[in-house]
Amino acid sequence: MSWFVANILLRFELVRGLAMMTLTGCLMVTGAIVYHAMQPARPLLIRFEDGRLTPVYGWAFWLAFSAGHEI
Repeated sequence: MSWFVANILLRFELVRGLAMMTLTGCLMVTGAIVYHAMQPARPLLIRFEDGRLTPVYGWAFWLAFSAGHEI
């Protein structure tokens, strides 16, 4: 939502649009950090007959972290 508002503000008021874009980046980085902090200490292991499945951070996590960090 903040990204949408930032794009509208960039059209009409450049300074407030840039401030909103900065806020969007801060929210993205904060969300990634909070998500990382809420992960359990012991990783979740899902066992199957032939092996196990270990969840890792996917491309969406790293994309949100790097996009928010670049602003």
